[in-house]
Amino acid sequence: MGEALLAGLFKKNVLDKKSITISEKQEERFQCLKRKYPQITFTKDNKELIENSSIIILAVKPQDMESLLQEISQFVTASHLIISIAAGIKTSFIEKIIKKSIPIIRAMPNLPALIGEGMSVYCISKSVSEEDKKIAEEIFGSVGKVLKLEEDKLDAVTALSGSGPAYVFYMLEAMAETGIELGLKEEESKTLSVQTIIGAAKMIEKGECPAVLRQKVTSPKGTTEAALKVLIDTKWKEALIQAIKKAEQRSKELSK
Repeated sequence: MGEALLAGLFKKNVLDKKSITISEKQEERFQCLKRKYPQITFTKDNKELIENSSIIILAVKPQDMESLLQEISQFVTASHLIISIAAGIKTSFIEKIIKKSIPIIRAMPNLPALIGEGMSVYCISKSVSEEDKKIAEEIFGSVGKVLKLEEDKLDAVTALSGSGPAYVFYMLEAMAETGIELGLKEEESKTLSVQTIIGAAKMIEKGECPAVLRQKVTSPKGTTEAALKVLIDTKWKEALIQAIKKAEQRSKELSK
């Protein structure tokens, strides 16, 4: 996800490559990024990175966050802006470890950010200024749409849009596999399934109500009605609702 943000910033010309420094602890990944982005400064010294940066993006796994914060806490100052994209890590947790009043933005981008079609939601700590918010919106706007919400909504966001692409991929798997079972070639079935999802999403994006659209395509005693009856009888909608709620519950557990 860190690299997705990097690619988006370059594509939209938000930042000059020469103004960016990357710290990466995994040697293989470090060398790979150096080859891919030769104009960028690379370091394994987080102290050096922080002392030469004004905006710090923490793109690490949640389980690695505490040790990283403990390492950098003595180097960050109130003049820095910290942006975290680690799932479940609250701004209050970062403040507790840093032990300083520093502007902190917590964001939840999702996987389609990799192709510039992401959905990112962010929340802010008390020290964040209007200029800081503008910076965050430029960064995450470079990889898709951006929405600002209160932090108590981030668990729901994680469950809906953070994990959401997986739900769509799972449905797509089922559609494409069934097409093959029904006699279509693999590429034919994939194309039909993918474009169907893209087209349906774009219709909703134009402001159409999903329930109304569903009714429009469901002719009485037709094929769609027969298919939807199976989904209703097997409580598919209820299962999806429970899945999203379970994801929210897990997000809350991670933040404790």
